[in-house]
Amino acid sequence: MSATGTHRFLRAIGFSKPLSQNEFGDIVEYIIENAVSLKKTTTEEGSTYAEIKGEIADAIGIILCGDYNDNDVLHLDHYFPYIENSIMTVNDKVSINKRVDTSAFTGMCDDMRVGLSLIFYLQNAIEYYAGRFKENEPYLARVYLAGLSLSGKVILGTANPQSDFSITGDEGLTKRGLMIQKAEMGDQNAMDWIIMNDIRNTEIVKKRLKSQDVYTVVDTSFYPYGSESDNYQIVGNIINWRLVKNRITGEEIYKLLLKAKDIIISICINKNDIMGVPAIGRRFKGNIWLQGRIDYYEEQRQ
Repeated sequence: MSATGTHRFLRAIGFSKPLSQNEFGDIVEYIIENAVSLKKTTTEEGSTYAEIKGEIADAIGIILCGDYNDNDVLHLDHYFPYIENSIMTVNDKVSINKRVDTSAFTGMCDDMRVGLSLIFYLQNAIEYYAGRFKENEPYLARVYLAGLSLSGKVILGTANPQSDFSITGDEGLTKRGLMIQKAEMGDQNAMDWIIMNDIRNTEIVKKRLKSQDVYTVVDTSFYPYGSESDNYQIVGNIINWRLVKNRITGEEIYKLLLKAKDIIISICINKNDIMGVPAIGRRFKGNIWLQGRIDYYEEQRQ
């Protein structure tokens, strides 16, 4: 965040031009005056933490985070652009950690469909505060993942008959996911299966790459990208899309609903930053900043 308060991912939601201090202040006022939700809670330190959510397009907007003083005046600590996903991505144990750069939080959960730990920027830290959950301890929760992208392109779909364009996520584990789960519990047979399966798949891919493009061989992918732990490169099937306008700037934004490795995720990208035209059956390839909204089970709250 610069001295003017400009978040670099504001571009993804339709603020592509640099903002002056006054312009940024006007946007903050707009969010407060047109808030779709205002939530407050008392932290363990006794301060009043608040989150103000305002939309600049359908399910896309900015969340302001800060503390209210004794005069009920908000001290803005940080803010971030967001896009919402209404489809549950993960139903598993999630641990939350405070970020070192701001008072924001990141979440982490294991997902056997991807075969790695997914790390995401927490959209609703107020639920974590209100539930008095302990840092870095796993709690069962529903997770709704979303992402913002600054660059991407549309590529053709594959002829793979197993390509899935259904809108529902596969909450079950693949055979590989089950084997990874067993291997983590010390099952030697599962470990051997994973090793042999990886060797076999590597040989198959090597042979196919001699005559085929990598994105013909790889249907979808989801893996970390760059130095930031919550940044990923994704190739996902487009299962739905919309073109919406930023109500303040008038810039157009693509909302894409993607399915990658059986993970359903909503992303948004400025129309000027995407190459190609989205369509159901095509794929999106790009880098995203991964965010997540968590919904804790009520019995775990303190």
